[in-house]
Amino acid sequence: MLTENTKGSWSYITKTLLINLNLAVAWDQQDIGDIKAWTALLKQRIRERESREWGDNIKQRSKLQLYRVLKTELVREQYLDYDCPRYNKTLVTQFRSGNTNLRVELGRRRNEKREERICQICLTGAVEDETHILVNCYIYDHLREKLKNTLRQLAPLGLSKMNYDSLSVPTLLGGELVQAKDKITVFRSVGVYLAKVMALRKEMLNI
Repeated sequence: MLTENTKGSWSYITKTLLINLNLAVAWDQQDIGDIKAWTALLKQRIRERESREWGDNIKQRSKLQLYRVLKTELVREQYLDYDCPRYNKTLVTQFRSGNTNLRVELGRRRNEKREERICQICLTGAVEDETHILVNCYIYDHLREKLKNTLRQLAPLGLSKMNYDSLSVPTLLGGELVQAKDKITVFRSVGVYLAKVMALRKEMLNI
């Protein structure tokens, strides 16, 4: 006898899972049909559910505002497999996810107002967030120019639409406007830039 209404039982757990996956008909009919087709359908529904839950989760977290722009699908990012220094790759990941030691994040942990989380390097009153570090802070202009020069070399290869004087964060961290074959160069270059910026920042702050 099936114990589908007894919490904790195998049948209850299975029925609940199928309902959550919009596959209750399989339970009601006690038939899954062709095993290969069923397996493929089951995997698809699980991926869809994971994607929905992931999307709902990141919408609830304010620190992931940039991350939501950069990552729109629950898939493994190609840059994670690129051959480049691990530290540089880690920095790219941290900047994409907002998990940095920039003032915007440190101030959030201390319950400071966003406008109070200013850059202590340039002292312009600007909030030190990912965009400030990547495209705005004048202290890093000389390093940013080297990054622009590297990207300019890709123009004939598919980056001719990029405005090098106003680089965008989605381009630098998300590969926007970048052809697939050039993304590795962009991410490597951004990783090098971030490593040099964070080293300079650390030196200037004496941390």
